[in-house]
Amino acid sequence: MTFDELQRKLKLAGVSMGASELHGLLTAVAAKSGFQDLALELPFAQWFVVDAPAAEFAAELTALATELRDRLAPYAEYDLVILLPSDDAPLFEQWFELTCWCAGFLSGLSETRGLIEQLAESDVGELIEDLSTISKTGSDIADGEENERDFAEILEFVRVAVLNIAAELFEQRQSKVIQH
Repeated sequence: MTFDELQRKLKLAGVSMGASELHGLLTAVAAKSGFQDLALELPFAQWFVVDAPAAEFAAELTALATELRDRLAPYAEYDLVILLPSDDAPLFEQWFELTCWCAGFLSGLSETRGLIEQLAESDVGELIEDLSTISKTGSDIADGEENERDFAEILEFVRVAVLNIAAELFEQRQSKVIQH
């Protein structure tokens, strides 16, 4: 599903959350899930100000979350793609949506009480801090070759940071399973 397709479906459903923020949120839920079935863990009515989405749209979102879970798995090929507007969109829009994606990801992690604090004290603590900083950054960025290169580097940093955070979550989850 592309950014524009998801944005359109969210708008049709009357949801004020944007596509990038929701994708970040779903990525966090997928990262926290291990390999569990995600259908039971997606509280759409809690996330959306409106009622839960129609069954078909909810199924599409669950499939997207499952795909994200599989891309974050330790055996995956590290092919996580962060859902943003196309490269043809103005750079300030791409940047704004990346900040929304990071905010959604952190929001998804914070739904588990104490998880952000726990991660902040782990090997990925700096990454959590960096994602938080990115999520709070303004979007006054002019189009230009140098800014586009900088954006591409930051986007890759976010992608790799999320993969590292997902690996840490998987390791923490496995160590709890082994301890029991």
